[in-house]
Amino acid sequence: MCLKRHQPAMSIEEQIKNLRNLKLIIPDEDHARSMLGDVSYFRLIKAYSLGF
Repeated sequence: MCLKRHQPAMSIEEQIKNLRNLKLIIPDEDHARSMLGDVSYFRLIKAYSLGF
């Protein structure tokens, strides 16, 4: 059985940069930092992708 390799953890700043690279518009970085501190990055990405 082959296990999926985990990606290294990203800092909140790296997460914000990655979200912007995915074309997510982030007008308030302080709010984004707060959200990413409270909500999992992957949960946020999943919710964002449901609109597509």
